[in-house]
Amino acid sequence: IKKETAGVIFGNIVTGNVGLGIGCNHFSAPFVLGNEVFANNDAELGSEPSPGIGVKHGAFPTILGNIVHDNPGGGILSKTGEPQGVYPVDRPTHPTIEKNAIFGNGNTRPALSAQGSGSEATPVVIIKNFIYDAGSVGIGLSAGAVGIVEANLISGTSSPGIELSRAVVMKLNKNQITGARGPGILIDQGAKVWEMVDNTADKNQGPRFVLRNGTIGKVFNLSLIHI
Repeated sequence: IKKETAGVIFGNIVTGNVGLGIGCNHFSAPFVLGNEVFANNDAELGSEPSPGIGVKHGAFPTILGNIVHDNPGGGILSKTGEPQGVYPVDRPTHPTIEKNAIFGNGNTRPALSAQGSGSEATPVVIIKNFIYDAGSVGIGLSAGAVGIVEANLISGTSSPGIELSRAVVMKLNKNQITGARGPGILIDQGAKVWEMVDNTADKNQGPRFVLRNGTIGKVFNLSLIHI
């Protein structure tokens, strides 16, 4: 889906592809609604496998109510794309990712991640997703990503439930993390959180919250371990 397309991708089963299940590129703004995306795998091409749903090159789709599972390259990934054309003009990718069920998507990437995506004016919005059985991090923001992460339920990850690394999160509120094989929330490598309110983390193998070389602004109702 590319070149400023604004279609509706609704109620499909997308499986068995050598590559992405659904890809949103080049300033497109589709609605990706109620699809099941699973078992899409391009590892045979010799590179890191692609995720189930991918967003790049300034696209800003609404990804709502999808089931994304068993894609070895991760569940949903938003990132910057490589410059293209004679005059490469880009703007930050900034999807809205809401109310998706994401599970069993390998261990090479987080179940849901943003790399270098979003801005303070147009953040990546990650709200009310259900993530479980992740072979890596549940939700990961890195490489300068700017986002809002609220009211997500994360269960049974092989790494931290939420990991922020060189990212800015404007709101990190009301997330529930349980059963992580690591900290509930890890804030690291200069990550900045403006507001962190009413998150819960229990039955994890690491501390509930770890702040390591990062900063937090307004904080309410949490137990914080500072390393």
